[in-house]
Amino acid sequence: MPFPTERSFALEKRISWYETLCNNLGSYFFEVPVGKATIKDLSEKLEFCDLRITPNSVYATAIMIIVIGILVGSLFFIFNLATYGLLAITASVGFSIYILYYPSILTRYYRIQASSELVMSVLYMVVSLRLTPSLEKAVMFATENLSGPLGKDLKRMMWGLSTGEYLNVEELLDELASKWRKENLEFYQAIDMIKTSMMEKGEKRERTLDESINVLLRGNMVRMKNYTTQLKMPLIMITTFGVTLPILTVIMFPIMTIFLTETIKPMMLVLSYNIILPMIVYFLMGDVLRSMPLQFRTVDISLHPDAHPIGKYFIKFKGRRIKVPLLPVAILIGASMIGLGVLIVSLSGKEAITLVKLCGGLTVLWGIASMLAFYSFFSYYKNIEIKDEIKETESSLDEAIFQLGHILYTGKPVETSLEKLSNSMRGLRIESMFTRALSNIRRFGFTLRKAFFDEKVGVVKYYPSMMIRNILEIIVDFMEKGVIGTAKTMISIAQYLKSVDRVEEYSKEIMEETTSDMRFTLSLMTPITCGIVVGMATIMVMILAKIVFLLSSVTGLSSTLPQLQSSSFIESIVDVKKIVPAEVFLVIVGTYMLEVVILLSIFLSSLEYGGDPLEKYKLITNGTMLGMVIFSFSILMIYLIFGGIIKMVWPT
Repeated sequence: MPFPTERSFALEKRISWYETLCNNLGSYFFEVPVGKATIKDLSEKLEFCDLRITPNSVYATAIMIIVIGILVGSLFFIFNLATYGLLAITASVGFSIYILYYPSILTRYYRIQASSELVMSVLYMVVSLRLTPSLEKAVMFATENLSGPLGKDLKRMMWGLSTGEYLNVEELLDELASKWRKENLEFYQAIDMIKTSMMEKGEKRERTLDESINVLLRGNMVRMKNYTTQLKMPLIMITTFGVTLPILTVIMFPIMTIFLTETIKPMMLVLSYNIILPMIVYFLMGDVLRSMPLQFRTVDISLHPDAHPIGKYFIKFKGRRIKVPLLPVAILIGASMIGLGVLIVSLSGKEAITLVKLCGGLTVLWGIASMLAFYSFFSYYKNIEIKDEIKETESSLDEAIFQLGHILYTGKPVETSLEKLSNSMRGLRIESMFTRALSNIRRFGFTLRKAFFDEKVGVVKYYPSMMIRNILEIIVDFMEKGVIGTAKTMISIAQYLKSVDRVEEYSKEIMEETTSDMRFTLSLMTPITCGIVVGMATIMVMILAKIVFLLSSVTGLSSTLPQLQSSSFIESIVDVKKIVPAEVFLVIVGTYMLEVVILLSIFLSSLEYGGDPLEKYKLITNGTMLGMVIFSFSILMIYLIFGGIIKMVWPT
């Protein structure tokens, strides 16, 4: 196995937006006086995250952002737009704080993200050591099969080993274990056990290797249980202050616009509810997810021959597959519905609130929702079937390997063993994987390696899972060294995989209560609350409009109070024309509802599926369509019931 070169891992590093911003904006500022301890702490975090900037550029950038915010805010004040000026200054201060804390956030994110790799790294090393008792080859095997933060660390360290930076692989492992000790003590202990096993022989060595994995898995189970317990309060805070209270508060805006017509504008609602508030909720959710101690395995199907990329869709035309971009089509569909909604509102007359205007506003909102639903649906449609097949194959892999190990242990040849395994796996999706391999051997005369890994017809082409590829690679390597040794090792691998699966299942079980509450918020509470708020706000405006009309038509009072003869007096108290139109209010609140659905879908998919993009788009599609149906139904029912009562009591 060749050592990774510095170029191989340097090419993986891309300049981030944070580095670009700090290198450009922070370079035009003098040295910021900051304490040595603070500089040292920030330097360690920048080095850990491999951010090629200086601590001074971070502080300088934060200051420059505030300066720019003050300048922009001053311009708004000059043009008598005080509200927007305050928003600009507040936003700049908030973004400046985020710039200062970004290295800390990224450090924690890398540590947590790598925690799921820690288990697999130990698993790869243990499996390799069972094949060949060489610690260097074991570390190299783990390096080749890891692609996250831990994998990059190992590549860098292995290159350092080849250049003499480390005296031996034991020193390399000591530094690696020490680096991640703070995040995962069990990983430190597992690495120590792996090194100890090199001085042992026979069954004692195998028991030590087994225990190294068990220690790590037990630690992850405890950590996940603690995380779930600690997760309840942050989730209550997010749903209460980020979803429930803002929705309930928005009902006050129609009343506020009556008395603060010059200050409360529709644009204020758009800025606060459709831009600022969703950003705050997004960052709060991201902060909670960055503390998650275990990321579930996700399936990458991008290399599958039948899969379409996210954002694209394949259609067959005259025997050819044509790739259609989804975004332009989604925009066209949405724009058509939005245009229709605007036309309906413009032709609905001058009356403040009518059923036609509400339907026009709902048509605009359905246009926005249709864009989201169309793009999301066709991004996961068909792909999710491929993913489910691979996922089911992964879940059956441990049992299949276990059975294959026992079949091989009887001394049967590989071809006969695969045939017997295929028969025993009949009815399961994993059957097709071994049937394909057997077919390649018999039809093309392939070796076992070529049957699985041939570029054109190899089995792994249809199962683009790193887990499946790595396990099959190990099996083939073992089989090339001898059947009996392969059988024993395969049984051990199957037991390791079952242990990993048990940890994931346990984690999902203890997360069930939390995720079920979020599903209720996503599918029912958010849309029905938003619908009720918009419906009640509409009824309040209708009542105010009727009161204004009645006051202006009471002629008996005009003799006692001559000033009532002028409509301008009533308009100076309550000007219904300046209240945010019901259809505009509906679109603003409805858009916020859709944003909450998207945010909760992202959050829920990360908790349940490790951030799987296909599951995320599926949740967004279902949440958007169900939410829009409930939202529309709530508004129309409230308007028809209570609006009808108002018209009966106060006929026009």
